[in-house]
Amino acid sequence: MTPKMRQVLLQNKNALKQFKNDLPNKPLSQYDRYMKSIANSQRLITTGAAMFGSGLAGSLMTTKSFANFEQDAKYYQTLLDQVTKKNIEWQRETLKLAGVTGASIADINKGIYQSLSSGVPEDNIMQFMKTVTEASIGGRTTVEDTVNTVTTIMNAYKIPAEQADALLGKLFVTVKNGKIEFRELNSTISDFASTGSLGNLDINELLAAVSALTQGAGIAPAEAGTAINRFIMSIISAQDESKKFGKIDRIGFRCSISSQSRDCSFSK
Repeated sequence: MTPKMRQVLLQNKNALKQFKNDLPNKPLSQYDRYMKSIANSQRLITTGAAMFGSGLAGSLMTTKSFANFEQDAKYYQTLLDQVTKKNIEWQRETLKLAGVTGASIADINKGIYQSLSSGVPEDNIMQFMKTVTEASIGGRTTVEDTVNTVTTIMNAYKIPAEQADALLGKLFVTVKNGKIEFRELNSTISDFASTGSLGNLDINELLAAVSALTQGAGIAPAEAGTAINRFIMSIISAQDESKKFGKIDRIGFRCSISSQSRDCSFSK
């Protein structure tokens, strides 16, 4: 290794060490300087990396993840009206979250993107991301997939982001009581979430139906979602017909679904 490369590598290690030590209390005004220092070192090392074999590989992998960090963050910044100090704070919180949970920075940034595009308010983003990232680790799936699962229900049933933790609890109960993996929930729930809301069916009852069909009836998750959606559509169709028959105001038609039974009745 040449003296120049030793110097660059030392500078790179020092930048990473200082960044790690100062991360919890680092002023936002210094944030860009740290990232540029790491990125510049990465570019210089990459130029001569092939000369040094596996001895440099560990350091190169580490610095590369930091060098790509700013570019990963730009993935969701395209959805923002302007990049403010608060958004820079998100980047810092993303690093902390990745360090604590073990989730990848790229996956968390994709989760932020999906959260913003799904309507999660900017003021709730990082708390929401903390909740879904921890859930993704417990559910052995990606952050992005967890965000999609939760926001599908939130948007269909107008559930605020503050209730994401309670909603995730219900999803884990669905997995526990059914024969379904957490990663399979998104495709299953997306089949019936919107129609379930349209039919005024309680999401808790629909999730119980997922557990009952996959565990009790042995139906595959994908088929269970389709079956529930068809059932809901039949309810909606029956409601439309009952409204015509009852002249809308005088007679109503209601159905409920649970793990044990499906009941439909007229009501005045």
